[in-house]
Amino acid sequence: MHPWHRRARQSAMTILVIACWAQAVVPRMLQSLTAPKVRAAAGEATAGYTHPAQLSKDALTLAVLGVCAVVVIGGLRSRRSGAVGVLAVALAPWLYLMVRGAYSHAGLLLAVLLYPAVVLAVWTLRPRIRELGTLGILVGLTAISCMLMAVVWPDAALFRSSFGDFIAEDKQILPWGMLEGYLTQPNNLGQTLAVGLPLIFLVRPRMLRAVLVGCTGIALVWTASRSSLYSVAIAAAVAAVVALARRSRPPAALLSLAAVAATVVVLPLTTSDPSAFTNRGYIWGVSIDAWQSSPWVGNGANWYGVIASTAANLGSTVFHGHNQAVQIAVTGGVLLLLLVVWQYVLAARRAARMPGGAGLFATTYLAALLGTCILEVSLAYVDNFSLLFVVALPTAVILFQEAPVEHRVGRPAAPAHSQQDAGKPENRRPAAELMTVAATDG
Repeated sequence: MHPWHRRARQSAMTILVIACWAQAVVPRMLQSLTAPKVRAAAGEATAGYTHPAQLSKDALTLAVLGVCAVVVIGGLRSRRSGAVGVLAVALAPWLYLMVRGAYSHAGLLLAVLLYPAVVLAVWTLRPRIRELGTLGILVGLTAISCMLMAVVWPDAALFRSSFGDFIAEDKQILPWGMLEGYLTQPNNLGQTLAVGLPLIFLVRPRMLRAVLVGCTGIALVWTASRSSLYSVAIAAAVAAVVALARRSRPPAALLSLAAVAATVVVLPLTTSDPSAFTNRGYIWGVSIDAWQSSPWVGNGANWYGVIASTAANLGSTVFHGHNQAVQIAVTGGVLLLLLVVWQYVLAARRAARMPGGAGLFATTYLAALLGTCILEVSLAYVDNFSLLFVVALPTAVILFQEAPVEHRVGRPAAPAHSQQDAGKPENRRPAAELMTVAATDG
């Protein structure tokens, strides 16, 4: 039998998803359970990973790269791959940062190969949207495991100060502190769960999906990450607009995503109060001034790490620009910003043109991702590796979806259902259910 028949590709995609999830979660969970975890300051030297955590990190990073290599080699032997132009767009930001990093003498880590390896593997497999359901299950299990950690071993999963005290800031929502789980900041866990939440709507059966959505929602509230909760609200609003648009769904999807993306860019530029958005106004002001010193190529991917170790640091908890547009401009300049915009414009167009539930899911996912980018940094190219499995994988799947034949040849798309089918119960499902029915042609 042909080595790349559909079932084999589905199995390969499942293995890839599990490997990427394990690489992001397992080492950090082991670290949380085997070493004291307290709030660290930017620029401070840390003890690093414990031996079990480091060993698992190295092994799982190599495992992901190995799976990707097998997939790509198998695809080349079978002459199966996607459009090279779209692949170039997906890899361009990473390649630019690598060249920019080499120019600024930044070090090379094995982990920086994860993004291009994952993108190449997805490009080879060209999985359907519904195959991301496995990732949705893993996101839900991640939320559950983080809450179990907080109950069984609070020291490993609740946010603590550098003195080891549990932090009970005014922003906490639940009375049990702020959940950080296997990560080191509640906002980081909130980002992961907010971006991953739309993936859970691809999970079947319905009861499992409901349980995972509920548990993930509770975990999100427990993190008290307001930026992540805002992004979930934004994604829900976009999903409602797109679902109600019906025949005008593609322009509604594009306009909705454009509005969220515009907010990412405009908000830092129009914020003058340094204390706005929990002192993000100050971070943005200093960052924009730094960007103006090198507007085209930026100051390098490690700029925030470098400045954190100097007297000019932006604060003890400032590890990045707290806005994706600011982060991109400061580290990579206008050139990187154009490459990233190109990638996500293409992803938005692909999402808007997908039929049925697949299109609704893809648009909602991108809205959640862009929503987290308003007040945090979520994209993962050469850093931010803890978010790679919920950012790089779904984005690549959306990018490499083939447009329906009707769109490719310029003819109007055929109706989704015939007139005789219009009255069937399965064709009268509410909008929320459509996200779970990733269409067979998506």
